[in-house]
Amino acid sequence: MEFQRKGNVIIARLDQGDKIKESIHAISVAENIKAGTVTGLGAIKDPEISFYHLDKQEYATKVFHEDFEVLSLNGTLAFVDNAPQQHIHLVLGKDDFTTIGGHLEDAEVSVTLELCITVLEHNLTRELDDNVGLPTIKFE
Repeated sequence: MEFQRKGNVIIARLDQGDKIKESIHAISVAENIKAGTVTGLGAIKDPEISFYHLDKQEYATKVFHEDFEVLSLNGTLAFVDNAPQQHIHLVLGKDDFTTIGGHLEDAEVSVTLELCITVLEHNLTRELDDNVGLPTIKFE
């Protein structure tokens, strides 16, 4: 992985074998990111993604053992309990030109992944929202 920061924008290139969430965490720590957004595209394999069932207030999680094109990766970066925290969703393209998507648990880069992180001047944290059973963004 390599990245470069100019002002409040970080461009990163993840390489074969890099884990997405581990890489974003490393950038967040190195750049002391308290709030931000992340977008990306590229190619990954063996993604673990989740879908949240509000009625049960739980995630259904599945690992897909195949290669995918990352058609869209979007997320928010916050700072929770003195550590960077990520909330990332993605849409993945399959070789039959169908798509799947959901909440990213993790995945490994198979070719390359290009990320653009915008560092925000906010202080974002998350607190549990009992109505939905998930931690939602809180502003400080």
